[in-house]
Amino acid sequence: MRLGANLLQARFDDPEQLAEHYKVHGFRAAYFPEYVTCTSKDTGELAKIREAFEKRDIVIGELGAWGNPFHPDPETAKENVAYIIDRLAMADEVGARCAAQMVGNRLAGTPAGLGPENMSDEFYALSVDMTRHIVDQVKPRRAKLGFETFPFNFLYSTDMYEKYLMDINRPQYVTAHLDAINLISSPLLYFSNGAVMRDAVKRLAPFGIAAMHLKDLIMHPREPNTHLEEVALGQGGLDIRALLKAVQEFLPVDTPVLMEHLPDAQYDEVLPVVVEMGESVGVEFV
Repeated sequence: MRLGANLLQARFDDPEQLAEHYKVHGFRAAYFPEYVTCTSKDTGELAKIREAFEKRDIVIGELGAWGNPFHPDPETAKENVAYIIDRLAMADEVGARCAAQMVGNRLAGTPAGLGPENMSDEFYALSVDMTRHIVDQVKPRRAKLGFETFPFNFLYSTDMYEKYLMDINRPQYVTAHLDAINLISSPLLYFSNGAVMRDAVKRLAPFGIAAMHLKDLIMHPREPNTHLEEVALGQGGLDIRALLKAVQEFLPVDTPVLMEHLPDAQYDEVLPVVVEMGESVGVEFV
C-alpha cells in the first residue's frame, strides 16, 4: 500500500515544489490541494500537477468534491451539482484515484447536516439517482466518484455501502472511498473494531476501493454517554494493525491509504509509527 497524508500548512504555486514536498516527507500518496483554484477546463495546469507527481511515483489518492447536491435552496443545489461534476472531471484530468464526496442532505447548507431524513428510503433513492446523474455527465476514464462513510447518514455501515454501490450500478464510474474508522460509532463497534474494519475492506474490495483514510479513535470511559474522539494514530483504541493487514490482503498493492486531520509536523512523527505497526504484521509498503 501507499501511505499518504493531507499536507495543508505549506502552499506551493509550483506543482514541482508541491510534489517534492510530499516526497521529502516520505509519502507515496497525496491529496489534491484544496487551495488550487483551477477548474476542469484548466487542463494545462492539471497536466503539470499530474506530471509532477507521476515523475516522483506519488499517487494523488483523492480530490475533494465536497458539496451538498440537495441543498435546501434550489439554486444553490444546482450550483453544487455543477461543482461536483466539475471536480470529478478535474480528478480525471489530474489522475486522482477518486473525487471524494459525502451523500449530502436536504436539511442544511453543508453536506454534513443532521436529521432523521438522512436515513429515509426516500432520501436514499434520491441519492442513488443523483449519483447516476453526476457520473453520467462526466463519464470519467481514470478517476471515480467515491463516498465517505459517516454515522449520520444512510452510508453508516458496510451493509448499506454494498447496497448503495449495487443500486447505483455504475461500477465503471463509482467506487468506495473507505473511511473504515467512521464505521465505528458505538461501544459495541468500538470493542470489535478490528473485525468491523476488516469486514468492510473484504466486502467492499470487489466493488473497488479507490483510496482509504487512516486515523485513530479513543472512547472516553467517564462520559455519561458514548464519546468517541479522534486522536493521532497509535494513541487510540483502534486495531490499526488489523486494518492495514486487511488492506494488504484484499486490495491492490498500490492502494492509497491517507492519514488526515493532523498538523504537517505531526505526520512526520506518526509515519514511522504506522510503518512499524504494519511491518509487525507482515504488511509491505511501496
